[in-house]
Amino acid sequence: LDFVTSLEELRVGFAAWDEESGIKHVMVAAGTAPGSTSVLDWTDVEVNGRRHVRVPLPEGTSLARHVRYYVAVSGVNGAGLLALWSSSDGIMIDDTEPVCVEYRVRDGTHRLLDSDFTSLSTEVTAQWRSAMFDLESLISHFRVTLEDAESGLVLAGPMDVGKATKVTFKELSLGHTQRIRTVVTAVNRAGTERDCATDGMLVDLTGPVPTDHP
Repeated sequence: LDFVTSLEELRVGFAAWDEESGIKHVMVAAGTAPGSTSVLDWTDVEVNGRRHVRVPLPEGTSLARHVRYYVAVSGVNGAGLLALWSSSDGIMIDDTEPVCVEYRVRDGTHRLLDSDFTSLSTEVTAQWRSAMFDLESLISHFRVTLEDAESGLVLAGPMDVGKATKVTFKELSLGHTQRIRTVVTAVNRAGTERDCATDGMLVDLTGPVPTDHP
C-alpha cells in the first residue's frame, strides 16, 4: 500500500534469511525518510518465523495526514549479526477527496467549449481534461455515468475508463427535449471518491420551423 484514508499502526513485510543460524529477530525504525528514526528509534522485534511484523510505535504517537512514513528493517541472525538495513517505499494518509474544477467538465466534442444542445439520439460525448486532480495520492482512475438530468435515472454506466479524460456513450435511445448529463467520478489512490458532473445538454431532434414571414 502507498496511500490509505486512515492509519492506526504501521506494519512492514521483509525478506531476510540466514542459512546457517536463521533470522532470530529484526530491528525496525520509523520516520519521515528512509532510515529516519523521527517516529521510532531502532527497536528489536521478534519475528517467530514470520516475514511481516507490526511496528511498535511509542505510546501516544499520532500519525499526521499527508506525511509519508517509512519503515526501515535490519535482520539479526542467530549469532547476533546485523544485516544492512533496507526501507519500505513509504505510506501516506490521504483522507481528502480529489479536487474538481467544475467548468472544465464539459459536454460535447469541442476541444474548449461546452455544448448545451445535441442533435444526436444515439451517442453522447463528455470530456474533463485538467478538471479533476489529487495533489497527495494522484488519481487512480475515473468512472463515468450518463444520467437523465431531471430525474437522475441512469441511462448508461457506470463505466470505468481508467485515466482517460474523454468518453463517448453509444447505442443510446434519447428522446426529443430530454436533458442529459454526464457524472464523472474521480477515485484517488487512497480510494476516496469525488463526483463532478457536466451542466447538461438538451436533446433537440427537430429542425427549425419555417414561417410565412421573412
